[in-house]
Amino acid sequence: MKKLKVLFVVLLLCLFGCQKEVINNELETHKLAERIVEEVGVKDKVRLIEDRLVPGVIFFDEDLILENALYIGENSADTVGVFRTNDVNKTTKFIQDYLKSMKEELKNQNPSESFKVDNAILEHNEDTVILIVAEDLEKAKRICRDALGD
Repeated sequence: MKKLKVLFVVLLLCLFGCQKEVINNELETHKLAERIVEEVGVKDKVRLIEDRLVPGVIFFDEDLILENALYIGENSADTVGVFRTNDVNKTTKFIQDYLKSMKEELKNQNPSESFKVDNAILEHNEDTVILIVAEDLEKAKRICRDALGD
C-alpha cells in the first residue's frame, strides 16, 4: 500500500512539474516576441494573433508548432513571429510560402510593403524559428541573432 502511495505522489509531481515547464516555455515565447516588437520598432500598430488561429494564418500542420507568438501589423506588412517547433525545416518552408502569398497580395497594393516582405528576416536555431518583417533590416537581423544566441 505504501508503494502505491509513493508511486502516486511521484506521478503527481512529475505531471505538475512537466506542466509548469510547458507554461514557462510558452511564456518565454510570448515574452521574446513582445521584446522583438518593442526593439525592432515596427511602424504600425501590431496585434497578437491568438495561438489557436496561427496555424490557419500561416497554414501550419497543427502538430508542427509547440508554442508560438505571432504579431501582425494592422495596416502594414510588419510582422514578428516566434515559433517553437519540432521541425525547423518544415516550419521555415511554411513561413516562406506565407511570405510569398503576402508579397503577391501587396505587390500592386503597396509596393513599399512588398519590399519589406521580400527582405523578411527568417532565422532559426535547433527548435525556434523567428520571423521579422520590418523597415529597419539591419536592426531586425541583429535582434534576431541576439534572440537565437548566434
